[in-house]
This record gives sequence, structure tokens and C-alpha cells, in this order.
Amino acid sequence: MSEQRWFFGKFKDLLNSQEYSDLTIICDGQRFAAHQCIIGLRTPFFRAAVKESEFNTVMIHEHGAWDVILFLEWCYTGDYGYSGIDGNYIDEKEDTRAAEHLNLYMLADMLNVDDLKSKVVKCVKKRLAEKWTEEVSDFADLVASVYENTLETNIHNIQLRTLIMNTAYMHGAELVTISRYKIVLAKYGEFSAELVTRFLSHQAPSADLCRDFPEPGPADLEDDRSIVD
Repeated sequence: MSEQRWFFGKFKDLLNSQEYSDLTIICDGQRFAAHQCIIGLRTPFFRAAVKESEFNTVMIHEHGAWDVILFLEWCYTGDYGYSGIDGNYIDEKEDTRAAEHLNLYMLADMLNVDDLKSKVVKCVKKRLAEKWTEEVSDFADLVASVYENTLETNIHNIQLRTLIMNTAYMHGAELVTISRYKIVLAKYGEFSAELVTRFLSHQAPSADLCRDFPEPGPADLEDDRSIVD
């Protein structure tokens, strides 16, 4: 092992270690030991937060502890999803579901960590491409989360929205049979309008296209009423 690899490998040994720790992050009732010299290289958020805190303790609200675990793992190793903190382990990175990646993206957005956001978008893309059958049932929730929590104000948000749109277009015939997805279509007009535009510009109307959209059943009509109410 080269001296350089040995040196950076020591960063991983400090992950959630009290040794030399000068920062405590609290989220969802869990406490994580961190090091300002490492975290500060990743984001300026904690530098500002520490100045306003007592005892170098920073609270993170509206995010889960697992999101913080993945964030810290990335800070100390340059990657995430292989192993966690305090006994939570993932045998393979591919086991991380798209929703977990997306939760991490939202945390990275709050912390203003563009490098991590870029990495997460690539991971979501890989996950949806390789594990679609495991993700299709929850895709509506991904659409809702992206269109409710991001704006096209930076390149990473645009990339994420484009990824969701491309996936919806590619799997449109399958998705439209899912009641939850149809509710999302009705609720998020921006997403629906862009998707319709995509279909109209890339696919001419035909009788075959109509077969992709089944007649609504009683359950669908009940869902539609709940949206109006």
C-alpha cells in the first residue's frame, strides 16, 4: 500500500470516532462524532453552524439519521453506501434504494454540497436502470419528492429532474397502470405537462398509444375524488 493510500485510509478510521473529535452532529435522536478539519473541507455549512452553537454541537432537522450516516461516510471516504455507522451495514452499494439516495440528495442540497449531489444523481440513474423492477412501485413517490423539493435553479436539480422525466417517459405504459402514479400526475402539473409534451414531440398519436391508458375503474375514480376533495 502506498503512503498516500495509507494516509487517506486513516480518514475512514476516524468515521464517527471520538478520537480528535471536535464536532458533534445530532439528528433524529442520534449523536455522531465528527472532525471540523474533514467536514469543513466538504461544506461550509458546519463552519457557520459551529459559530452559532454551544459546545460545537450542530442539530440537523427534517432529515433522518441514516441520511447523516451516508453523508458522513462520503465525507470521510469519498463514497457512500458500502457500510454505515453504529452497526448498520450494507453489503453492496446496489442495495441502497433510490429513495435513500434521494433523501441523501436533499440533505446535500441543504448543506450545499454540490459534489455529493452530482454523485447521488449518478447513483439514482444507475439504480433505476439496473433495478427498475424493484423501484417501479415507489417511482411515484420519487416524482413527488423531486418536484416538491427541487427547482430548476442549478445544474444538479436540472439533471435530477431530467432523469426522473426520462424514466417516466421510458416506462410510461407501465407506470400509468399504477393508481398512486396517476394521483401524482394529477397533483404535479409541471411534471405532467412536461411529460405530455415529451410524448407529443417524440411519438405520434395512434390507436396503439391509446391501449397504454386503460379505462378507469371504480378504485381509480375514488382516488380521483380524494384528490379533488
